[in-house]
Amino acid sequence: EPPLRNRLSIPKNSEDGQGFTAHLFFTFAGKFASVLISLLRYFIVAITGYALNGGILIAAESTGKISAEPALVLAVALAAILSFILSRNWAF
Repeated sequence: EPPLRNRLSIPKNSEDGQGFTAHLFFTFAGKFASVLISLLRYFIVAITGYALNGGILIAAESTGKISAEPALVLAVALAAILSFILSRNWAF
């Protein structure tokens, strides 16, 4: 099985654009930040989530205390929760 760090992938631009648009007009509609400010903050949130996800996976692999599947679940869950909280309270 390949190392966890080899499973990391950079999101495609189209996915990020669709996610930003959906958050702007549906999930967090009614917030008052400008579109450009929200876009910049969304980018920062996305990079932060990606870094957290990768950091957890690399730490899990290097310590060997958590197997791959629980590490993936933990990394994805924590990154998603952090991204939602940052998006809701800051990005939009």
